This record gives sequence, C-alpha cells and structure tokens, in this order.
Amino acid sequence: MDSEGFPRADLDFGELADYRNTKRRLNELNNDHLALMKNIESKLYLLHEQKRNDPAFKSAMEAEEKRA
Repeated sequence: MDSEGFPRADLDFGELADYRNTKRRLNELNNDHLALMKNIESKLYLLHEQKRNDPAFKSAMEAEEKRA
C-alpha cells in the first residue's frame, strides 16, 4: 500500500501469490523427501539386522575373513 492506502503499482500481486505457492510446494516436497528418507533408513536398519542374524550370511562373512 502507498501512503494514500492504494495498492502499489510496482508490485505484481499475482507474481507474489505464485511465489508463495511455489515456496509452499517446495516445502511440501522437502517434507515428503525427508519422510521417504527416514522410511528408507529404517528399512535399511531392518535389512542389516536380518542379515546379521542370518546363519548363511555369517558363515559367508567368516569365510571372507579367513581369505583376507
């Protein structure tokens, strides 16, 4: 607003709304990405735990250590 209470002519409010919508969408995508990465991380922990408890995997690791 200018000093007389009218909208300023140098500002494009449609452009500002587009900017806000784009910023909101990027925040949504960032949150989705973080959630997916946390999900992947938890699944990797489970996978490694299963492998550590697998007797066939343990014997393969022991054989590999003996060769080294």
